[in-house]
Amino acid sequence: MVNFNPFARFSVIAAVLLSAMSVTGCNPDPPQPQRTSLLPRDYDPTADVPERYHFLYSGGIGNDEIDNAWRALPFTKIELERTECYGACPSYVVSLSADGTARYKGRKYAARTGAFDGEVEIWDYGQICWMIEKFKILGGHREYAANWTDSATAIIRVTLRETNETIEISDYGGQGPVELWSLFNAIDAVSNLIEWKATSK
Repeated sequence: MVNFNPFARFSVIAAVLLSAMSVTGCNPDPPQPQRTSLLPRDYDPTADVPERYHFLYSGGIGNDEIDNAWRALPFTKIELERTECYGACPSYVVSLSADGTARYKGRKYAARTGAFDGEVEIWDYGQICWMIEKFKILGGHREYAANWTDSATAIIRVTLRETNETIEISDYGGQGPVELWSLFNAIDAVSNLIEWKATSK
């Protein structure tokens, strides 16, 4: 059995829409299954990409390979915290781990309040790891801050697999580089894809 890249979900949606069109008469010819083929391209998407991330461009990964793919990722935990502000800024903590587990703690003004558990796809976690490396997030300042008050702070915590050290970077008032902003929002986007289940923890 093979775990496929989540981008394949779009082809499933397209197939459902085409089927619906044929039933309603919009398309008199029902869609026919087609053999999947590799199209030629004039570039290598894995060029300059570390080997541990090559699976992100493979379109699928075998069940016998997925554990090794998780273990090859350089960060064992990635956490995003957003604090309150003088207003209605949502406050919460999202934790993603390199075993596929995810945790969410919603606080004031968050979309959901309380503790939740879920699962993160290796494709999404791997892309976030690659983003951290590619953008050299951990090589910048540990703190960015605006020269005013009453804004929210976004905090990223990354635990290194090699040393088990956790590096924390905080950004008060959105003063960090665009790469850091991109990381914050990528984690939020992945969090929105997770099916969260309430827990008593």
